[in-house]
Amino acid sequence: MKLYANGCSFTYGIGEVHDENGVRLPASKETWPYYMDLPYDEIINDSISGGSNDRIIRTTMEWLDKNKDSIKDTTFIIQWTMPFRKEYYNNIVDTFVHVANGQDNTVGIGFENDIKGSKLRDTNLYKLYKQYVEKYFMHVTSEQNIIVEFYKNILLLQHTFEKHNAKYLFTSLSAQCHPFQEFINIYNAGTLSSWQLDIINVLKKEIDQSKWSNGTLSTYMERNFISQEDKHPNKDGHKLISKRLFEDLERIYD
Repeated sequence: MKLYANGCSFTYGIGEVHDENGVRLPASKETWPYYMDLPYDEIINDSISGGSNDRIIRTTMEWLDKNKDSIKDTTFIIQWTMPFRKEYYNNIVDTFVHVANGQDNTVGIGFENDIKGSKLRDTNLYKLYKQYVEKYFMHVTSEQNIIVEFYKNILLLQHTFEKHNAKYLFTSLSAQCHPFQEFINIYNAGTLSSWQLDIINVLKKEIDQSKWSNGTLSTYMERNFISQEDKHPNKDGHKLISKRLFEDLERIYD
């Protein structure tokens, strides 16, 4: 049996993502996938700190395509993250660019391959690229569009897992990325027009709530975070998360 996990830093762990040569480091083994109380022969932790839902979709779909013979023997736990993170492929440096839009509309940029990304980082083109992404978040897209994109991502992966008859569980970083934890209310639902609410509600009806965790990783860890400045789960927090996710799996599949 295999366990496949994907998500952001709540699944990957904190710390550096790349070593001094720009090579991506493996996920920490002091995170919840490695505390799951099941006899897994192999744990695949495909997450990355600061990763987006776009990346979660891409890397999970790639793994499924390359490991078709292993799907039936694999349990998948997908930890959805903040919808305001995005991923774009940049053909100039031939790697994916990770974009995180902060609450103050500032944009952080990282790279899937830091060696390739470093060729862009110190150029004027990088500054222009960052400015373009900031303007896109500020003037082109909206919270409503981002909700719709997020639901579409969920439905794509849900459909794929169902098509392959895979054993899977969806969970999330927080209520801001859990469709059944007052998700819409957080994103200013009162400002949505009727047609925006219509498409959001149509998509949400198609999401299978039975395959979602009862809580979020932020609630499952309780008060077991690293520090007041760093609210990532500590070792005890990851152990609590693994226990609660195990209970969710038992609820769904036993």
